[in-house]
Amino acid sequence: MPNPSAQKFNPVRIETPPPLPIYPPSRDTLVPTTRLTTERLNSILARIPSDFLSSSEIDLTAFVLHRRQDAIAFTDNERGTLKQEYFPDYEIPVIEHTPWIRPPIRVPKAIESDVRSLIRTHCATGRYEDSCASYRSRVFPVLKKSGALRLVHDLQDLNAVTIRDSALPPLMRPTARWYRIRP
Repeated sequence: MPNPSAQKFNPVRIETPPPLPIYPPSRDTLVPTTRLTTERLNSILARIPSDFLSSSEIDLTAFVLHRRQDAIAFTDNERGTLKQEYFPDYEIPVIEHTPWIRPPIRVPKAIESDVRSLIRTHCATGRYEDSCASYRSRVFPVLKKSGALRLVHDLQDLNAVTIRDSALPPLMRPTARWYRIRP
């Protein structure tokens, strides 16, 4: 099993959020940005049932969305990753083994450029990163129902050497104070 003494959990410091306005600005006065455009904001607000919120509550929702727009990802390029200082890499327990190098599965020439484009996109968004590991597993593309490509990783070799652990990940004790927003 992984060495529990090597696992270091840093407390997440949560700053006190600024208070919400009692009388929020109208959603029409909010300046659109490249991430939260007028069309995106309207598509979010259109999903609210007509009799569910009052007009001022919808304005407050638009204000909060505008203020916290970096927390919303509309495309894969806008998606971020968790900071390693708060969420360190998890060590997968394995049995003694020799590293494997599997020959790649050939990609059909007809979709080769699409696969390269998909890999570049994954690298740009942080899903894939450069590695100099001694292992090489197979990766192959499949078509989704929508017609888009998905890369599938063949992890049979990793599953064969992984020590099964039915326990839950270790619990982190909350060290940050939780704040309640008063109306």
